[in-house]
Amino acid sequence: MTFFLTGPSNIAITLGLYHFFAMPVALLESLPFTSYPQVVHVVKALHKITTIQDPAWDRNAVRKSIDLILMCDKLIAMLEYLKASATLASKDGSEDESYNWGLLIFRKQKEAWQNELDFIDAENNTIGRDAAIPRGIPHTGVAPPPEFWGDPWFSDMWNGLGE
Repeated sequence: MTFFLTGPSNIAITLGLYHFFAMPVALLESLPFTSYPQVVHVVKALHKITTIQDPAWDRNAVRKSIDLILMCDKLIAMLEYLKASATLASKDGSEDESYNWGLLIFRKQKEAWQNELDFIDAENNTIGRDAAIPRGIPHTGVAPPPEFWGDPWFSDMWNGLGE
């Protein structure tokens, strides 16, 4: 993450994630719950700049600078480490279940975003072949958004509270 794209939003996202991952584990373990929605907002912003559909925007430069899937992998690895650390620190050696929800959500989100990026990449590779698509077959050009039916809080965080 040493290369920064120009523009305030790109730099803010890169620096936000860089500083979050640079925190010592002891500090991450003691972060209040209210800190994690901020991380969700930063990752959501990274998703937006990675998948924006604008001819003037270079999505490949964003992905080369700070990769969305790599950041999801880092968040998942961090949560797994924190979960294992809490388990080792417990007196009876029982597993700490508090990280399971975040792990489940980020694993599902990573899979959905990977599929979305694969769809975008496939579509970008077929732009010159649009004429080959038979008439009558719908071609929306947009990957369907992931749905969070069972988790209203997470749905509000990812989909916005009225954006």
